[in-house]
Parts: sequence; C-alpha cells; structure tokens
Amino acid sequence: MKILIFIEHNSIIRHFIDSGAFSILSSKHEVKYVLPFGHKRLGELKIEDLNLCPSMIRNLPVCNSRESLWSMRFFVELLRIQKGWSRNERKQKRDIFKKLNPLKTYILFRFLGLPGIFNLFTYFVNKKLKSNPNLLLNSLLREENPDVIIHPSVLRGVYINDLIDSGNKLKIPVVIIMNSWDNPCSKRSVVSNNYKLLVWGPQSRTHAERLMRMNTENIIEFGAAQFDVYKSPARFSRSEILRNHGLDPDKLTILYAGTSKATDEFSHLVMIDDAISSGKLTTINIIYRPHPWGAGGINPKRFINHKFRNVSVDLSMREYLFNIPKGNKVFFEADYLDTRDILESVDGVISPLSTMLLESMIIGKAPLCFMPIDEEEADHFQLYKEDIHVKEMLGIKEILVVWGRSNLINGIKTLLENIKKKEFKEKLKKSSEFFVKNYKLTFKERIVDYIETL
Repeated sequence: MKILIFIEHNSIIRHFIDSGAFSILSSKHEVKYVLPFGHKRLGELKIEDLNLCPSMIRNLPVCNSRESLWSMRFFVELLRIQKGWSRNERKQKRDIFKKLNPLKTYILFRFLGLPGIFNLFTYFVNKKLKSNPNLLLNSLLREENPDVIIHPSVLRGVYINDLIDSGNKLKIPVVIIMNSWDNPCSKRSVVSNNYKLLVWGPQSRTHAERLMRMNTENIIEFGAAQFDVYKSPARFSRSEILRNHGLDPDKLTILYAGTSKATDEFSHLVMIDDAISSGKLTTINIIYRPHPWGAGGINPKRFINHKFRNVSVDLSMREYLFNIPKGNKVFFEADYLDTRDILESVDGVISPLSTMLLESMIIGKAPLCFMPIDEEEADHFQLYKEDIHVKEMLGIKEILVVWGRSNLINGIKTLLENIKKKEFKEKLKKSSEFFVKNYKLTFKERIVDYIETL
C-alpha cells in the first residue's frame, strides 16, 4: 500500500516523526512524508534534520493564495452564529479574535458572516478557489497515486482543506489525526467533514460531534501518539535524577511546569522558595521546567543571577532558559524522554494551564492547576478559562485548582495532602481517560491495523 503523510508544523514533527509513530507503518508499506520546507510553521527545518531516509521525503510548497482564502473563510465562519455552540462559547471565540487581530478585521469578518452576505461570500470564495486550483498538490497526488492520505494536524493549517478537497475528488481516503487536546473545540476544516478524524478520547469525540459537526461514524477515539512514551519506564531512577539536580531524593518533590502564555513564572517560584525557607511550607524540592515555547514567562532574564534555595531548573531546559535573554529562538524542541524522566521523578505537578497537567494525570501524579487571574499581564487566563476543554478539565474532581497568586501557598499545602492519599493515583489515571484514551498497544502498532482496514 502507498501512503502519503503530510506534515506542516514543528510540534507535529516532535509528536509523530521523532516519536516514531509511523515507524512500523513505514516498514510494512511504502510511506512518503510531504512537508512545506521554508514555511514559517517549520522554521529553519531542512531535509537532513529529519530522522528519515531522504527518499521518503517530498517538498510541497504552500499555495498561499488558496491558503489565504481558506483562512478567511474559517474565521468568518468561526465568528458567526454556529449550530451547536452556546452563547458563551461564541462570545469567548470572538473575544479572543478581537484581542489578537485589528478591530477593522473583526468588523469586516462579522459583516461577511451576516445572513445573505455569508452566502455571497462563500460563493465568491468557492468560485475563486475553483479558478485557482492547487496545481502542485494535484500533480503530486497524480504522480504518487497514494492509497491513503494521512495528515497529523492542529486541524487548521496550510494543507488540511486542500488535502480533504483533493482526496474526496480523487476518492482517496483521508485520515486526519488531531495533534493537541484543544484542536476540536477551536479549529476545523471548512471545505468538508468527509474524512476520518482520529481523536484522543471521549472529550474530543464530543467536541468533534458538537463543535465541528463531524459525523459520528467518522470519529475514532485513538489516544495520543506523544503520550506512548509513558508506557515505558524512565531511563534513570528517581534518586539519580534528583541528585543530578542537587536535590535530596528523600524529600517530596514538586514540578512547576511553565506555560506557553506570558506568565510571571519567576515571581511564582520566588514566592514558593520563600515559603519553604520561612517554614510556611514544609521542606520540599521544586523543579522548574519552562515551557519549550514559553520563553520562561515574563522577564526571564531574572533567572540568570537569582540564587534559589529550594528550586532547581530542569537540567534538560537550562541552556534554553538561560539563552533566552541573549535573543536566541524561543521555540525549543524538547525531548519527550526528558519530560517522561522528570515527571516520573516527582510526586506532584503545578502548572498554569499546560498539557503537563494531563500528562501528570496519565501517570498518576497529583496535579495543581494554578490560574493567576489577578496578575496584570494574565488577561489570557480570563479568556481561556471559559474555553470548553479547559472548563471540563477544571471540573475534574481530582484536579486541584487555585485561583490567584494569593492562594498558591495554601493550594500547595492541599496538593501535598493529595499526594499522601494512597487511592489518589488510580483515581487520577481513571479520570485521565476522559481526555486521552488508554490502550495496551502503542499508537504505532494500532495505526498500522487501522490504516490497513481502509
């Protein structure tokens, strides 16, 4: 069987190529990877940077004119009244769009979404798309003649709509694989929902049905490729990892996992450090792991010369964190094996809205979701706390939620109590399956079986 896998984002390389998610599929079938080298979504990535045989790689430049039309149509549809969306959900999406875009763009897109106007708008967009076909993609598909198209995706990007459009016309099965837990409630293709969508679990299945208006038979709960790493043990013992960080292995250890949003993570850590030293908190270890895209939060240069007493920066992220003030790139390709090792070595996790909260649940580490909504720069937390995937996570009984920095220290005291509960670990693992369905077989094993059924 001949299979084309389309990749167009840095994070997807990490989650699907670096993780070997398609390694068994590639050994059993003829697989080629298609990427838009030179596009900003891939950064400075070159063919030789990929751990793949060069003969398996094709370059497909983006058709910018079509991508721009698809993008405009997506946002016009997002901002208009849609079936299945509550009033609060519509308002929240509009508020986020207004925050990130000029007001005149918002007004124009809302106008284009009005009844009657929207019909004219979609007619002209579709007419323009028809008169300007994606010649390079169509040529590639005719040349390769694949049996299946696979596209791991954030559900919006430079390939998704054209792949579904061309795949449907050529009667090639198209399999879209969601990349992140928020994808089905924030993004979608606009050309059609006639494709197979592999989602993480019950939460994203429901979102795909209600918010993306996908047909039930086209949605498959499939787990997440990047979390298969937690099926195997850590490479090093807890004692070895903590001693390498200069920490006492006999003490309870908490991981502070940073977020991609602009958050004052330095001041949070200073507050925790002072609380431990003053006796407000029992003596514990803190490991700080900055988010690989978060640049250490607000004003990260403060980390350079500050001497923490009870806080150690994750060894695998130190070079990244301390190079940020020098103007280095802030997108870091973190290794999931490093993430797995550090998570296995700690007893609990603190994070302001990061997927690390989900990962901690998967392996039974007590989580604390810290929402610093009282900080001047944290208005994004006010916006995103209403997002349906976040609200559902905050509603899980086993997830401790702390609102505002003034409550953080007391929240950590409660977190330490949760860690001591023997039954808490299994409850967390069970609750995690609402977000990410667990399977005995790995993703790379299951994807072969699924694709072969097509």
